[in-house]
Amino acid sequence: MKQPWDLFGPSIIQYLHQDGVSPVFVLNPADRIEYCNRAFQSLLPSEEPPLGRSVGDLFGAESTAVFKVTADTQLHHKKFWHVKTSRGVARFECHIYYAGELRLVVAEKPVITGEDIIAKMGSLNLEVTHMARGLYKKNEAAEASNRKLHAELDKTMAQAERLNALAAMAVGVAHEIAQPLTSIKGIADCAVFWHREGQSVLPDNVISDMEVIAQQSERIDKIIRHMRALVHKQRMEMSACDFNAVVDYVLCQVRTSASDIDVALNSTLDKELPPVLGNTVGIAEVVLNLAANAIKALGKVNVPGKAIAVRTTRAGDHAVLEISDNGPGIDEAIQGKIFEPFITTDPTDSGMGLGLSIVQAIVTAHNGHIDVSPNHPRGTIFRVTFPLAEVTITSD
Repeated sequence: MKQPWDLFGPSIIQYLHQDGVSPVFVLNPADRIEYCNRAFQSLLPSEEPPLGRSVGDLFGAESTAVFKVTADTQLHHKKFWHVKTSRGVARFECHIYYAGELRLVVAEKPVITGEDIIAKMGSLNLEVTHMARGLYKKNEAAEASNRKLHAELDKTMAQAERLNALAAMAVGVAHEIAQPLTSIKGIADCAVFWHREGQSVLPDNVISDMEVIAQQSERIDKIIRHMRALVHKQRMEMSACDFNAVVDYVLCQVRTSASDIDVALNSTLDKELPPVLGNTVGIAEVVLNLAANAIKALGKVNVPGKAIAVRTTRAGDHAVLEISDNGPGIDEAIQGKIFEPFITTDPTDSGMGLGLSIVQAIVTAHNGHIDVSPNHPRGTIFRVTFPLAEVTITSD
């Protein structure tokens, strides 16, 4: 199947070369570099020409494995590349396109990181704190002034913390949205370029690109919906729903992900459990987040007998959901903070750390409760309660 790169290879490579922001390189079947732009060369620890050398020689064997992708009928693959460059360790989102036996790799980084904003806000916070404490010491002799200054200090500190939290939230949202926008922009730019060149594109390739755009747009929409749910805690439509049916449906969706990493997913659902008063979509999101977190945690360990146990029971006028795993567990230092926004148990994770905040917001909106505890001898147990619906049963 002829690919667009067969038609526009030299032109599109030159176009990307002139852009000069994203590292771009071409690999031949022997995994050796046939072309690279200046942005790629800037990653190298030395000025030795990279042409004719393999990615493994330049950055280690792990890099060679990243780009070992079989090109059958797909135009586009996406891979994540962790690499040690001349400027330190970096993480790229690589888009791999095929032209016959050649691979064109465009390595993209987030457009907006916000590191400068965070650093600036942190410096401002330290300066405000230092100034307030200095004034506090100078006026220590006057008790009345001391009390007034202390109140002002508390107000200043609270304002600085709010500004920091706002900056962190803005940076997090910008970072998450920037990645799908970059992907969409790249596809759109290529489409405009092909059109201006007067070239036609195969329908299958157009559909493939449209699917990527749709997926990335859905990702942006999900981020916005999560932020709205977190900030506004918007009201949900409640009705009597089959709690076990929702749990069973979600487990069917994640069962393949669990089996892919040799995790046994077991469920014990109380067949006598009455309906709960809740929002089906909201409850499903709670179950999905907790189950996905457990699968992700078990994916980081390489031990036999990895398992997740899901159980529903009744406790008085509440339905109880327990999801336990035998993974690495949660560090005691952050266990009390995991439901706060932007707190993540894995600093290397690319997520925003909003999942459990959203879960708690949904559970609170249901007048329910969620807590977490260690699972002995290892792992974690999440316990969630939802109020039962008042159901009147009439007999014929």
